[in-house]
Amino acid sequence: MAQDLAAQVRRVAALSNLALSEGELGALAGELSVILAHVAELHALDLAGVPPMTHAALDEAPPLREDSVCPSLGAERAAALAPEREGTQVVVPRVIE
Repeated sequence: MAQDLAAQVRRVAALSNLALSEGELGALAGELSVILAHVAELHALDLAGVPPMTHAALDEAPPLREDSVCPSLGAERAAALAPEREGTQVVVPRVIE
């Protein structure tokens, strides 16, 4: 299992363009193991009859602001904020294999 976790951490790091040392890889694999163990404990709970909630600290839905129409940034102005673009399209690095 530890080898699988290390492989998962290595894969996520590669997808995120992170260079991890073996020590960092081991530490993150350990943290992931603790997280997954906690999720397994939560998964084992019987939650039948427990209603879903959106906020743990509120008994009722949070107040929402009124929707209002605001001027948009516009394609040219939004693309001008990007580090790289082609016309009004933002160029991003390919991350999907």
